[in-house]
Amino acid sequence: MNSKANIVFDKAIEQFKEISNDTIIIDHRRDARFLGEDKEKYYYHFDHPSAEYGEVLWEEINNSL
Repeated sequence: MNSKANIVFDKAIEQFKEISNDTIIIDHRRDARFLGEDKEKYYYHFDHPSAEYGEVLWEEINNSL
């Protein structure tokens, strides 16, 4: 979780939050609900989201509006 890509993305999100007041950012990269081998129902091959993850994400988007 501390890869260079994640560090760069973290900085980009922080900078974006400073300039945007009306954009919702949903970042599940470190969310325990989706991490670990026992959470494989949310992903295909651990890097492509499944339909089940899509349902959770869609609900979260709707709840944040």
